[in-house]
Order: sequence, then structure tokens, then C-alpha cells
Amino acid sequence: MSQLSHTNHWSVCRATILAVAILLLPSYSADSTSSTPPLSGIQLRVGLTKLGLRGALAVRPLSTATLTNPSSPGWHATLAAGQLVQMRWCKGGSIKCAGVSAPPAGPLKMSCAGGFAVGLRIYDGNLELTPLPNGRLLVVNQVPLEQYVRGVLQAEGPRTMRPEALKALAVAVRTYGVSSRARHLADGFDLCDTTHCQLYAGRPPSGSPAERAATETAGEVLAVNGEPVPAVYSADCGGATADNESAGMGDRPNPFLRGVRDAPPDGDRDFCAGGRMHSWEVSFAVSELAKLLMPSLQMRMSAVLSISFGDPDEWGRARTVTIVGLDRQPPTPGNGATQPPGGALGDTTVTRSMPAWAFRRLVGEDRLPSTFVTGVKVEGDRVRISGRGYGHGVGMCLAGANGMAGPPYLASYRAILEHYYQGVTIADAATLCGSTARGRDVGRLAARGGHARRLRAPRSGRGGHGRPGGDPAARNVVTPPNSSRARATRRG
Repeated sequence: MSQLSHTNHWSVCRATILAVAILLLPSYSADSTSSTPPLSGIQLRVGLTKLGLRGALAVRPLSTATLTNPSSPGWHATLAAGQLVQMRWCKGGSIKCAGVSAPPAGPLKMSCAGGFAVGLRIYDGNLELTPLPNGRLLVVNQVPLEQYVRGVLQAEGPRTMRPEALKALAVAVRTYGVSSRARHLADGFDLCDTTHCQLYAGRPPSGSPAERAATETAGEVLAVNGEPVPAVYSADCGGATADNESAGMGDRPNPFLRGVRDAPPDGDRDFCAGGRMHSWEVSFAVSELAKLLMPSLQMRMSAVLSISFGDPDEWGRARTVTIVGLDRQPPTPGNGATQPPGGALGDTTVTRSMPAWAFRRLVGEDRLPSTFVTGVKVEGDRVRISGRGYGHGVGMCLAGANGMAGPPYLASYRAILEHYYQGVTIADAATLCGSTARGRDVGRLAARGGHARRLRAPRSGRGGHGRPGGDPAARNVVTPPNSSRARATRRG
């Protein structure tokens, strides 16, 4: 899951957004569950950040809509069905709406039973627009939980996903949505519409696979002791899923996010073998790696001498990366600086190690598909890294779920969830209180009562199903030829 692309805008406006969010958010009581709606009835506030923080937005209500201002309860306006409304940021913290008398300063809320068309997408629920001090508009879609699930499935579920696999994803999406609410509370919404949280594309076509999967699993969430869990998932695990702490998701192991072999106990073929990114090879220039790694390593790296992927887990996925490079320091009398072969006077050989997941983020999660590295080779001044899978690898593997749902396994969505999430139960969201799911992260589990049906108890071990990818000891060290002469270059 990637970081938001407009972090600089959030940082300067967060205090203003938070103040406005207090006006727009419903009340939650942490001490009383009697006044809190069940999870099945909650509304999620989704920041439509993929629209971009822009100064203007065109919205078309699909039925008669009402425009209100939370800070001015007496003001409202009516918008006709099909009317294209141009909304623009104005000085003084107000929003100008074409064809509408000047609304009061502050955020605007658009309510429409038929939904809204924004560009090529349709959003159900309400739209909230907040003018930010930097001349931009923050757009939030307040949507019922089940409609949110449909919108995520439309974006996250591959078109080739089999029905039972898509239903398993629906349960995971719903669970992640309620367990990770308030992840963006400081930004004025619950969840964003990018891979940082979950992709969200608004209303899917009527009768679509996404709509059917959400309907057939309506209200079902994964829970431990009555508490919804962060049901994370990735595109392709590469043959085995990862432990949560190995992927930077909390410091403590969670029993329901343990790595599992993505294959039947008596089979050699991975469930996810048919995934488009099940195997891959990427290429980096040595100088490019030096430039990408320099800020985090706190060194003036003039060259990368070697990179090694080590400390493999039970299945062969790297947990650490070690970089050996030349650190260019100005020589001073008595500092012991030496001139390494191929380096300049003042260069010193420095070794740095970091978690493999952190290395992947530094070089770009879109550039290094996963940390499941299976081989390396050097061609000139370039390093080629081959591996398996796409994503962090924790929780459900979408390609593997699709494989389980197909022949010869024909697994049900419950069996798929049982395979990837250890010791969880399928609970009815109507029995779980909405206040229990505010701001949870992967490192926390609470003990609350709830009504659920157990899938399977946690396993004490992961079994001896083997390790994909061959011998990890023979594939990890990368030493590019002439790398001591490589120099970091600047790209404009």
C-alpha cells in the first residue's frame, strides 16, 4: 500500500482540516456501546485524493441534490438532476458554485440519493468539499460501508478474479475498512482512495462481479475476540506469504498474519503460479541506486560496491538488505582516510544494513515489486534483480486466492480466508460496535465479546512445505564490476 502524492499540501493545512472534520464527523463514544451504531451501519469518509487537490471540481448530481453548509445550518440550495455544477475555491475560505447564490464561507456538503458523477466515476452517499488555505479543495465521499466495499472491489479486484476469490476479497476489504478507520483522521477523513489504504473507484456497474461479491458476503468481517482485524492483502505473494513484522507492519508478531506456503500440503505448484507478476526481473543503474540510498544511509555515497539480500524467512523472502558503498568524506590530517581501489582520497568503505521492506520503499515499490529476491546478475554498470510476487506479501495473496478458487481446488471463499488468516472468525458486522474499530493498526488486538463462527485455531507451526526459489545462500550477493568507479549522477 503507497504514500499520498500530495504530502506537502497536507502538512500545511492539517490543522484547518482537522478543525473542519470535527464539524463533519459523527459522534463516537469510547465508553458506551449502546449509543454507537453497529459496524454494518457506519458511514466511511473516503478522501478522494486520486482526484488531486485542485482548485476546481465539476460535479453532476444524478438526481435532485441538496447543498448545505455545516457551519451555517440555516443555509441550503437545491441542485437539479443532471445539472453540471462547477465548484471553485475562492478567497476567504469559501467555495463558489456556478448557478448557486453565494454560499457562506466554509465546507459544503452535497447530498443526493442518486449519486454524483465526477469525471468518469459515480460516487454514492454524500460529497463534502473543504476549501484549504493553499487554494485547493479537499473532496471527501461519505459513503455507507457496503457501498464502499463495492467501490474497492471494482478497483482492487482483477477482472479475471473468480467469484469465490472475489468474495474472499470482499470480506477482507470490508474488514480492513472498519479496522483501519481514522487512519487519516488528521487529514479530515477516514481512508484514502489510493493503495496507501485501499483503491476506491466509486460505484461499480449494476450487476457487476464486484456488486455480486459484496452482496453475497454483506456484513461479514474477520474478527479476533470480537474485534475486527486489519485484513491486509497483496497482489502476489510469490509462493509464500510474509509475517507482518517482516514487512514493516508492526513490531510484534500477530498470530493471524503469519506467513504460509501458498500451495497445497502435497503439491509443488503455487496457488499463485498463474499471477502476472509471479516472476519478474528489474534493472537499476549503480549510480541510480547510490542516489536513491544516499539520504537514508546518511552518507555521501560516491559508489555502491555491493548489495546483498539476507536473513531469509522460512520461505526464502529476504528480511534485510546490506549495502557496501564508498562514503566520500573530505580528508583531514590524522583522520585515517585511505584511498580504496577505484575510489578517491577521502573515500571510506562503509557498510549499512536496513530492513528489506525499507529498502524497497527507498528504491520505489513500483520499481522493486517485492522483497522475495531469487537472483541477481550484473551487466555493465547495471544491476538486475529477479524475484517473485508483487507487494508486501502479508495476509491474503490475491493471485493465490484466485488459484484456490479454480480447478482442481474449487475452494470456497471461507476456505480461502481460512488459509491466509490464522485463527480468525467470520463475524456479523451488525454484532460489532463501531467504536471498537477506530484507529486500529496491525500491532494491536483488543479483547471484546462478539458473536462469530470460528474458522480455525492458529497453527503452532507453518509446516514443512519447502522453500520456493532454490538455495537462498547462493543468490544474495551483488558485486557490480567496476562499481568502485561508479559515481552518483544528478538528474534534473
